Amino acid sequence: MHRQQIIIYPEYSADGLGSAWAAWEFFGDGAYYRPYRYNDPMPDFESGAEVFVLGCGISLGILYEAAINAERIIP
Repeated sequence: MHRQQIIIYPEYSADGLGSAWAAWEFFGDGAYYRPYRYNDPMPDFESGAEVFVLGCGISLGILYEAAINAERIIP
């Protein structure tokens, strides 16, 4: 079964651009790339997805809520 991979990276940041580019080098077009701004809600993803959080300061409460639907979250 193919799992959806979601890459969440900081928006408006050189670090975010670099981390998204590194993820794209690994996953290519096989993943979905979502920018994140501090204190925004977690981007939507399908249940059972693998969620990669790259350099974002996402609060534990938001991560906890997302973990209910995700297969796993990799910070």
